[in-house]
Formats: sequence, C-alpha cells, structure tokens
Amino acid sequence: MTSVPSPPRSLDLQPGRATLTAALAVVVLALAGWAALFAEALRVGTASDPFLQALCRPVALERGAPVLGDLAVAAALWCAMSLAMMLPTAVPM
Repeated sequence: MTSVPSPPRSLDLQPGRATLTAALAVVVLALAGWAALFAEALRVGTASDPFLQALCRPVALERGAPVLGDLAVAAALWCAMSLAMMLPTAVPM
C-alpha cells in the first residue's frame, strides 16, 4: 500500500510571522513612547530634570480642562498598557 504524500506545511510559517509582527509592534510602540517622552522633555527644557518633569507632571491640567484628544490618547495608552501586562500571562493558555 502506498501512501499519498502530504502537502507542504505552509501553516508552519504562520506562528513565526505572528511572533515577528508582535515583536515589531512592541518595538514600534516602545520607540514611539520614548520619542514622545523626549519631545516633551525638550518642550519643558528649562527644568532641573526635564525627563522627570515630563514623566511626572499632568500636562492636560496645565492647559485647563482636558480636551477629547487628551482623553483619547490616555485611553489608547491605557489599552496598550493593559494588553502589554495581560497578554504575556494569557498566551500559554
């Protein structure tokens, strides 16, 4: 009895592609965060420690009431943070 050869396993490449995509997304988000911090530190500029000021002071409160864009950015950052914290523990399941 002869067996029929199985088709090539093209699905084997998908986990590698997903891993690469996830790693690239993490790198892009990390670089975007550092770029935003650096830009805010340059804007503060004259403080004794501009990076600490950029991290710790509430920028939205300096301008008055938060606008819809500020709330959207805060919500997007919160979602990214919660996914970054929860996904590593959920992936093995």
